[in-house]
Amino acid sequence: MKKITILIIIVLAEFGYISAQVSIMTEKPTPNSALQVASPDKDRGLLLPKATQTTIDNLQIVTESGENENIVSYNADGLMIYNVNSGCFGYYNQAKNQWWNLCGTLPPAVSSIDNCGGIKVAGVYLEDEAFTLNNYLQVPVVVSVPGTYVIMATVVPDNGYYFMAQGTFPRAGGFTVTLNGAGTPNAAQTDIVKISINGKEQICEVPIVIGTKEPDYCIIDAQQNNPRWPVITDLTGINASVTATLMVYSPGEWKIITSEVNGYSFAGKGRLENAQGYNPAGKFPQTVKVVVPVANGQAAAYGTGKDHFTLSTASSKNPCNYGVDIQLSEGGFYIPCQLCPLVKLYKLTKADSVELKIGTAIPFDAYIDIPIHVTAPIANVTVRAQVAGLTFATADFVTDHYVEKTINLLTTDNSVRLYPTGNPMSSIKPTAYGQNLPIVFTTVNAGNPAKNYFETSDCKPTLDVKTSTARFSSVTLAGYTGGVAGQQGFYQVNSLLPGAAPNVIVTAIRLNVATSQAGQYSFSATANGITYSGSGEITATGTTEVTLTYSSDTPAGFGRGDYNFAYHKVGDTEGTPTGSLTVPVYFGYRSMKIVSYGDATYTMNRNPSNAKKIVEEPGNFGITGKIPSLGYTVTMYTVTPNATTMATQIKDADVVFINYPASFGATTLLSTLKAFNDAGGVVIYSSQSNTYSQNFYNTFYGGTITSDFSSALYYNIPIGTRTSSGLTGLPATDPIVYGPFTPTGFTPVSMMVESDNACYTDKQTLASTIIPLSRVTGNNHDYIFAWYDTTKGLMYFGDSGWTRGESSSQPINCDANNKPIASTNTTAAYTILSSNITEPAGYSHCSYIFANAVAWAMEYAAKHRVFAP
Repeated sequence: MKKITILIIIVLAEFGYISAQVSIMTEKPTPNSALQVASPDKDRGLLLPKATQTTIDNLQIVTESGENENIVSYNADGLMIYNVNSGCFGYYNQAKNQWWNLCGTLPPAVSSIDNCGGIKVAGVYLEDEAFTLNNYLQVPVVVSVPGTYVIMATVVPDNGYYFMAQGTFPRAGGFTVTLNGAGTPNAAQTDIVKISINGKEQICEVPIVIGTKEPDYCIIDAQQNNPRWPVITDLTGINASVTATLMVYSPGEWKIITSEVNGYSFAGKGRLENAQGYNPAGKFPQTVKVVVPVANGQAAAYGTGKDHFTLSTASSKNPCNYGVDIQLSEGGFYIPCQLCPLVKLYKLTKADSVELKIGTAIPFDAYIDIPIHVTAPIANVTVRAQVAGLTFATADFVTDHYVEKTINLLTTDNSVRLYPTGNPMSSIKPTAYGQNLPIVFTTVNAGNPAKNYFETSDCKPTLDVKTSTARFSSVTLAGYTGGVAGQQGFYQVNSLLPGAAPNVIVTAIRLNVATSQAGQYSFSATANGITYSGSGEITATGTTEVTLTYSSDTPAGFGRGDYNFAYHKVGDTEGTPTGSLTVPVYFGYRSMKIVSYGDATYTMNRNPSNAKKIVEEPGNFGITGKIPSLGYTVTMYTVTPNATTMATQIKDADVVFINYPASFGATTLLSTLKAFNDAGGVVIYSSQSNTYSQNFYNTFYGGTITSDFSSALYYNIPIGTRTSSGLTGLPATDPIVYGPFTPTGFTPVSMMVESDNACYTDKQTLASTIIPLSRVTGNNHDYIFAWYDTTKGLMYFGDSGWTRGESSSQPINCDANNKPIASTNTTAAYTILSSNITEPAGYSHCSYIFANAVAWAMEYAAKHRVFAP
């Protein structure tokens, strides 16, 4: 290591003062300068130290302690030296630990090659052959400090060439640098190339094989391509060739020739570097394949057995020969590519083409014409064409079908007419369909049945068979996709109000179809505003599954939707399906909860409770019930709660029944019930007390209505409006009277409500949204015993006895399957005081009214009751 000692001696008496500034050759330095040098004669300058790049790289500084330290560890920021190699002033940057020059370029980069195996050698290397742009190295470089670079790859000892790249690394990181080759290899040998970056040699050594300029190869195998070569045509036009396998010892141009045999010969040439299997980075010898085509001529004769050729290398440094036998066709034909049509089916009686459809019998006198080119004459041959399950052949018509016959193919170009063969004709139908189905040809020669004289080519005639509607022997339900887990076909329709859960959708119906005839299918049916549909093609007979998807998530309402899917059965005419499958989808409600308040006698709590049986029966309210739903749970309380307790008891309920006695509908509880109703819950309120009845109305409607009726007990009250002239029923669309549980065609006329002093009169007007269920008018009286309001989810009955039901004589009754039925009423007829209006004893239809009311309440709660997430 050379050492440079820097010593600055300041002579104070000669050049100036040291207290604040240093000046040389001037007494008045610039005030803000630390050192100023002047040239009195103005013809002299400042000369700084000079050094080479090597000296600068090894520069050391003498510290104040007199010890030498490498520049890397010495704080010498700003040290300046003139670099005689770059012709620039340089200064040391301590932060970067680098010398920078003032000529505007970066210093040399700090970089290395970490992966020698990643170096790629490109190009072909031959002695005495100058490098081209295809000769280069690709070198992976890892840069730790950006800067300029010069990368050299040289051969030791020199063989006349090298690789080089220079430039600037703008940042740290990984780069792949291309080193372009230059020069001409002097000798064929394996060279070891060494790489250096900015003069620093890397550890990598790259072998490069320099081949001899003269190719050296030998034929080690040869095979005939396209083995059926015709006789009476130019062989150069039909891809007649031989594939030769070569062992390559040195690359270059290959050339293989033969002498003429039987009127034709072979010749071919090309670069070995372009041959199939050549590896430019591999070692020699290598195995490659080349194609040697027929050079000229055509076979003079066939039936000569095998024509033997000797393949000779015409460019190899060491000549080589290989023998190959060529088999000629003994006769044959093919479809000319320029005449390769979409074959059409015609009728003898009409020139128009006939459309073929799968499963449809072809016309009686149908035929196809096939253009063929004869490559070798054939006698007594039957030509067959098979496509779409049909067989066409050279044939004669006999009685009611075509029978195959032989023909002679002697001239070069022919048009052969083929007829459908089969017996009887009506049974000949396509069994496969598709556009441009390829036709498969076979031939049978009377003298040599084992021969097939059709020669395959790149061009094949095709026949178009259109699909028809698929025919099914059966269509059954395979299952549903989506909906409520574990409940087949249950499409849960939730409220679409903000905060409500989304619908649980049956997204698809799956059908098992047993296909007797392949073709197109289309299933579609609509119910409850939702369409399930699916279409497509079935390409084979047998059983498969098709999926029908839903159209949208907007059901029209709740209830069972029956989807009737029509389909074509075996034997159906096109467009007239006779098959049908009905698939139900149950558009139902979520699981709901009823809370019932009352004592042990006049309430749903009566044991046995027919009302509770009706509500909890799955056949009424269940997955596949009259009202599709996930069902009700009923919770009953016989102890009158306070407001706080009631709020807790009903917070997760959907419907609340208030029954007998009156204390369950006490005024202190009405505000809690109203808050529940305002949140979308349904309240069905019964009371025997005039005071509690009017408080109920006034709390929910904000009015001052009174409830006023006092008389003896009345049981079988009318459904609708009873006047002295008769009974007027409610509209047939009324959801309570004519709901889902009312028998079809039946009109309920009376229901048993134990009403003595709990009803409203016409002395005040009730809200316009209220619909009376039971009303009696006459002699200046107007009594409303029961009403409901579908806009508020409220229902009122004048007493709670209507929900009891332990026998057939009670208001709520059901059969052995818990279906609602009429109850026998053995009580005396009632008479409205001073009205002369009576109702005879008979049957109470409370069961229908009750079941319909529960169904109405479920729908209202589904659309209005939203629980917080």
